[in-house]
Amino acid sequence: MARPPWTYEQEPRGHLGLLTDTDEGILIGAWAVSPLAGEWIHQASLAIRAKIPIAVLHDQVAQFPSYSEAFQMALDNLKYRKETL
Repeated sequence: MARPPWTYEQEPRGHLGLLTDTDEGILIGAWAVSPLAGEWIHQASLAIRAKIPIAVLHDQVAQFPSYSEAFQMALDNLKYRKETL
């Protein structure tokens, strides 16, 4: 389910990508080209390094949601084995 981004921009722009290990249900890569990509890239970096399950990332709440909502929207579109939680 797509959620609208909570930012001060009416039409935020940019591109981001998430790479997953679908069998393990974890992120293995992430990239972004956008203004203020630094607002969310640390979430992906920690998730990759710590092998945090995607199902756990879905349950996370951003303290100050703005551009980080794009990260959550990208997670919503991932296909993986959900029983890895």
